[in-house]
Amino acid sequence: MIHEAERLSENKKYGDDAKLDQSFRVIADHARAITVAIGDGAIPSNEGRGYVIRRLIRRAIVNGQKLGINESFLYKLVPIVGETLQSHYPEVLEQSDYIAKVVRSEEDRFNETLAGGLKLLNEVIEEAKQSGSNVIDGKQHLNFTIPTVSHLS
Repeated sequence: MIHEAERLSENKKYGDDAKLDQSFRVIADHARAITVAIGDGAIPSNEGRGYVIRRLIRRAIVNGQKLGINESFLYKLVPIVGETLQSHYPEVLEQSDYIAKVVRSEEDRFNETLAGGLKLLNEVIEEAKQSGSNVIDGKQHLNFTIPTVSHLS
């Protein structure tokens, strides 16, 4: 898994930099966890174990970006995980196409969300620069309200 992450990165090598080594290990550990969990029936969602899967995928993506991997990549590790764990979890290798599809879908959605957020942030930064300011007013640029919880009263 780490060798594949090295291949996908911008010429980063495991063992060259302790800080980047942590990103390689996070990717490998999270790839194993999500692959086995999805193989066991968990699906990324906003609740329960599905939320844990979603958070693990997103954390692996962020660590991939630290290595210069700016495209969906985690799904490519699924077959490697399947081969590595075949003796203990043969069903993972058998389901690797399905698992990779689930992971790829979640990765693509998160990458779209990140791209949209970065585009918006860059527009706000440019607007501040043009007005001669080096401060961004959060109230002016964020148009959402925090929902209240009324059932707790």
